[in-house]
Amino acid sequence: MSIKSVFTLLLHDIKMCFKSLLVFQLFLAPLSLWIILYLIFGQTAIGNPKIGLIEYESSSLVQPFFETSEVRLYPDEDAIISRMEADKLDMGIVLSPEFDKVVRSGEEGEMKIYINGASPLQRRVQSFVSLQKGVFALQNREPILSITVEPLGDADILPWFSRLLPIVVLIAVMMGGLFIPATSLIDDKQRKTLQAVLVTPVNMYEIIWAKMLLGGLISFLMGLMIFALNRSLSVNTIPLLIVLAFVAMSASCFGCIIGYLSKDMKAVTTLAQSLMLLMYAPAILNIFPKIPVWIQKIFPTYYFFSPLLKLSNGSFFAGDVWEIAALFGVFALLQFILFILIWRRYSFQGNHASVVKAGCSYQL
Repeated sequence: MSIKSVFTLLLHDIKMCFKSLLVFQLFLAPLSLWIILYLIFGQTAIGNPKIGLIEYESSSLVQPFFETSEVRLYPDEDAIISRMEADKLDMGIVLSPEFDKVVRSGEEGEMKIYINGASPLQRRVQSFVSLQKGVFALQNREPILSITVEPLGDADILPWFSRLLPIVVLIAVMMGGLFIPATSLIDDKQRKTLQAVLVTPVNMYEIIWAKMLLGGLISFLMGLMIFALNRSLSVNTIPLLIVLAFVAMSASCFGCIIGYLSKDMKAVTTLAQSLMLLMYAPAILNIFPKIPVWIQKIFPTYYFFSPLLKLSNGSFFAGDVWEIAALFGVFALLQFILFILIWRRYSFQGNHASVVKAGCSYQL
């Protein structure tokens, strides 16, 4: 396979692609959905305050935060400041060593509080209420007023915007990766340009890879748009972009398979609609917290959005590396299926051509 031929075909496909309204329609669909969800759920589903503390902090002052907030531990003060600047924390608290002992002995202890002015007012108020409880606990005093919030049910409450975000991410990467290469292949088939290109020193693998890179590029940009709107690019930026690139290429490879097997756009649409429930099933199941997560993990597209969201919100840990490995496995499987499809068709055509040629020689 010639890399030069692939990129020559890719540049031609890019020029033809952006002359079509399909690209802009594909960008508009997830963008409109994200705006609607943000306007409906983004402002109202505030969630719990996000508090940053130094690791191994055990002061009585910060204990109430563990009950009412999402506490995240960091190795030093600079790490907390960095997360505050990235709008990932509502409040950061840094206490001097042995803060409780120093204060209770009558001496002055140092406490630094960082407030994120861009965080929702409700979460900032909740943070200060928890801080007030910590002050009372440090002074061994009972609070004047005690407010207890008891959610119904035993499951963790996840804001609706967070529940629906995986659907938006999947729609963004799947629509671009699926329809761009599929429609490009169908267009080449219907215009007979595919046969004309194959007459030149270009093989089918190079054509498919050009389509795959085109779909991967559009899919990557669409996913990047959603994460940029969600302000999620400041956390694990490099790993996030790498995983997003693999997700985009996997979706585009799937689109190449559909385009390769389909004869026209009606067949592409029918096949995509029949597989839609399978593609979006894990994101739909994610809306309902009571459904076990292992059911989502059955579907391959779970590994399209799960590592992306975990990397974007800082909840990706060493135990989640297997999800990225599963994503690579899905990509390799799709590549293998595409290779087998191309190899079977063109090896058969090559053998058929040899038989015909041999027959003609015999008659002559």
